[in-house]
Amino acid sequence: MQYKLLVSDFDGTIFSKEQGIRQEDVQAVHRYISNGGLFAFCTGRMFSGILPFAQAMGLKGILAASQGAVIADIETGKRFVDARIEHNLAIEVARFFQSFGPKSHIHVYDGEELYINQDNEQRKNYEAGCQISSILTDFDIAKQIEEKKISPNKINIFCNPKQKSAILQQTQEKFNATCYVTTSSHNWVEVSPKNIDKGTALHFIANYYNVPIAQTVAVGDNENDFPMIMQAGVGCAVENATATIKSIAKFITKSNVNGGVAEVIHRFFEGE
Repeated sequence: MQYKLLVSDFDGTIFSKEQGIRQEDVQAVHRYISNGGLFAFCTGRMFSGILPFAQAMGLKGILAASQGAVIADIETGKRFVDARIEHNLAIEVARFFQSFGPKSHIHVYDGEELYINQDNEQRKNYEAGCQISSILTDFDIAKQIEEKKISPNKINIFCNPKQKSAILQQTQEKFNATCYVTTSSHNWVEVSPKNIDKGTALHFIANYYNVPIAQTVAVGDNENDFPMIMQAGVGCAVENATATIKSIAKFITKSNVNGGVAEVIHRFFEGE
């Protein structure tokens, strides 16, 4: 194989809320692995939020979660990377998100514990979609961080899509110097540790498997995928990706609901 490692985003790339993961993609991944290829997920989800899907696919090896802040083994749970936002900085980020009003829906990811400050339909949908349970806090989730001395892997705010761009810009202006600020959908703004992203995760996974970065392929759909798509040997975008991701991709594959990952495997690993 000219390319030896395929790293894929999850939501919006191989997974959709409507269809889940298509069997076409699952079969292509297994065919690729049986032919000697290496496959890994790199997602914004927390480890326990991606693990059930990786296990259901029968995957082994490592995967990257929380925008690369966590890299762990699927079978054992052993963590090779566990990057954290410094405690006092995390309090500051949470208070900043709270300043957007009493309806601010904030997630704090602390290892395998997820704290959420609103008990509403969005919380229920998130738990169901990720197959996890969360810990409900008061609106003042910053106080929870302070009292429990949490240094989280990631802090998210769930936004009204009409407000997302403004919140993202303000968060970047305030925290870009100390954190990695990105977005993974039309309604999420996400803050992770500085110098940790899907690009650093791609390099770690490639090094772990002794694969030169030039022999890697990465596929994604949203702004948080930018670093790994730029740094992979071949960066790919699904058809439903944002305009920014499509503009930097070397190859645009089918959408997440039409077997986009399977087409990447056909194109780059099976010589079709």
